[in-house]
Amino acid sequence: MEPMNKINCIVLFSISLLWNAISGFSQTTTSDQVLEFEAFHKNNYQETIFIHADKRYYLTGEFVKFKVYCLERLTSQPSQLSKVAYVELLDHENKPALQARIELKDGSGYGEVYIPLEVNSGNFVLRGYTRWMRNYGPESFYHSMVTIINPFKKPGLKPIPTPEQPEIQFFPQGGKLINGVKANVAFQITNTLNKPVDATGRIVANDTLEAATFKTQMNGIGSFEFLPDLRFKYHVEIFQDKDTILCEFISVESRGFIFDIQTTDDSYLLDVFCNEPGIAAPDAQLQFVVHQKGEVLTTGSFKLNKGRAQHTIENAKPGTGVITVTLFNANATLLDQKMVFRRPTNSSPGHLVTDKSQYSTREMVTLDVANAGINSHLTSLSVSAFHPFFYGNTLDLDQYLLLDNSLQFVFGIEEIMNGPPAQTEALLNDLLMAFPAQNRLEEFAKTAVEKTYLPEYRCPLISGKVINKNTKEPGFGIVAYLSVPGKRNMFYVGRSTSDGTVVFETPDFYDKNEIVVQTDYTKDSVYTIEIDNPYAEEYAEINLPVFDLDEDMEQFIRIKSQNMQVQNANMKLSPSTTTLPYTDSTAFYNEPEARYLLDDYTRFVVMEEVMREYVAGVNVRKNRDGFYFMVIDIERNVLLDPNPLMLLDGVPVFDADEIIAIDPLKVQKIETVKTRFGKGVLDCLGIVSYTSYAGDLAGHTIHESATMQQYDGIQTIKKYHFPEYGNAFERRNPTPDFRNTLYWLPVDVLEKDQLGFYTSDDADEYEVRINGISADGNPYSLRTNFKVIRQKDN
Repeated sequence: MEPMNKINCIVLFSISLLWNAISGFSQTTTSDQVLEFEAFHKNNYQETIFIHADKRYYLTGEFVKFKVYCLERLTSQPSQLSKVAYVELLDHENKPALQARIELKDGSGYGEVYIPLEVNSGNFVLRGYTRWMRNYGPESFYHSMVTIINPFKKPGLKPIPTPEQPEIQFFPQGGKLINGVKANVAFQITNTLNKPVDATGRIVANDTLEAATFKTQMNGIGSFEFLPDLRFKYHVEIFQDKDTILCEFISVESRGFIFDIQTTDDSYLLDVFCNEPGIAAPDAQLQFVVHQKGEVLTTGSFKLNKGRAQHTIENAKPGTGVITVTLFNANATLLDQKMVFRRPTNSSPGHLVTDKSQYSTREMVTLDVANAGINSHLTSLSVSAFHPFFYGNTLDLDQYLLLDNSLQFVFGIEEIMNGPPAQTEALLNDLLMAFPAQNRLEEFAKTAVEKTYLPEYRCPLISGKVINKNTKEPGFGIVAYLSVPGKRNMFYVGRSTSDGTVVFETPDFYDKNEIVVQTDYTKDSVYTIEIDNPYAEEYAEINLPVFDLDEDMEQFIRIKSQNMQVQNANMKLSPSTTTLPYTDSTAFYNEPEARYLLDDYTRFVVMEEVMREYVAGVNVRKNRDGFYFMVIDIERNVLLDPNPLMLLDGVPVFDADEIIAIDPLKVQKIETVKTRFGKGVLDCLGIVSYTSYAGDLAGHTIHESATMQQYDGIQTIKKYHFPEYGNAFERRNPTPDFRNTLYWLPVDVLEKDQLGFYTSDDADEYEVRINGISADGNPYSLRTNFKVIRQKDN
């Protein structure tokens, strides 16, 4: 148990540093605060999750296939901490439609979830996280959007909508407009369906004077400069088609604080205005920290002059992606945080190309991976070739890491990221002003102190609470037993802490199983165990776009539904096979000292006779309280009394009377360990284990104090196969092939320089997307497109 103790120490040390950093806001100097700020990030290991799904939209009856990348947030290197990832599909009310636990090896893993026919059509949030990430709040989780269409229910198709009246939101730098201080104002125009609207407009003063004009750049986003004046009353006019829509403008304040950042190739210009003494004195000394993903790039200080300062940070480490500047005042109070985006000069290792731009149905597509700049023999990657009908919110891996989770709730961000570099940088900086990341350090401190989630650094964890049924108080020091009954049964044990928490390490726990959790009801009958939901019940605030397919989609949905049904009826074209990883099939006590296969003996109909006649070294005794067993350790000449650990298909049975009542004709074998045996916190006075033929507890009834429920283990590994049409005979195969995901390959190591797959009978436009980690540990992403036409049209 030494590694777990080490992890506990790391967690407690991280919490201590974090709490010191927060409490230090009011009791340290600014310089000390910066040091504690650095210490917090350096000593709090943070992970980030990215999920590459095989496509953007699905029909009910299909599988969502995905690969999970778990990376260390600071370095973007594969994380070696967590061994389990959690993947969920949430509807607009945060109700989970699909959930899965995925095993991680060297920071990656893959799996799939089936979309049942009862799921309604709609936009869904695909989110992923590790148990450790829950300490940093749901905003740190991965989020993207996928669309699901249920063709078996009325999809709620509406008439093609008429243009909705636009709504505009303004986001001035610093959060407010201050009289006489020129400010940059970002804005976003959407309609009532929460979809972006492109338009132009102007700000009008006193109903006559044009004070500023504005125009959206992309996805309803833009910005403009504005000089507010308290002497004027402002309103907004939006011009769309031939209509003019009147809106209110934000009010102008007489006092406040504004913090803005401008960047050049190698410097940052900080612009600060403050005429509110409660925030900072007119000549106050301010200190800044420039940081990215927790790494401090530079620190320094400057002084206000009559409440105003412009300070240039020169020779700063330039960095790319989202960079944050945090500002403190002389009292070590955090004043504000601002983020800026700096585009990378080269975001891709090379270019991905197919051998042709157009293919016939059932023709081979070749991807030249080596010329794309990937060392194919030393890389972890995922490849998907799919029909991209819906334009979603799926960023590539390198794009997602550049944004560092800062704009993941802005749907349509994919289109912005794939635009011209200069326009992308400008729009992202407008968005960062419009949707600033909240400073959540204090929230994290409370979360970490009050409820810490240990990392699953070796295997999946199952946690719960031991509760006194009478008093409802937590039980301390109570030994708890968790079993997975069956032919391949599993047995785990844990002891509750002072708050009643009990945690079980569960290696080799795969797929959904029924678990039995209990205490020794002959000693601790007043206790019950409530098992925790393994999935996070905390949710980020996400405003999903309204699902509003119109009548033009009816034909598309009908065709895709027919194709899907035909495809499912011919699963031999692209089946996924389940492969159980190598697991230790022996019992937790390894090899028993004796094994009795009851079919080798004359069968008795009473278990007492079986035990007395055949099972050596286990004495059966009876007193006025009933039966009990005594194990005789002959080698050590020790009598182990009272009862040994008695297991039935892996489930502890604490009353020997219940063992004696079992029908021996349903029992296949009995195994014994006739020495004192330790398992974690459990000290066993020998072991007697019974295995039934069916793994169904041989008709035994679980004690009423036990908890029984279905529980998700980690998914077994899937192997994917796709049809090949290497010769004329195979191409003429009459079996229809309507795959719209032509290829899906999630691998840990790519062993060849070229990838090949065949097109299907579904002629359309297709996109290839590759995400991965290169041989030197750097993330990369590649895309290309091609077209499939029918052979007769070729």
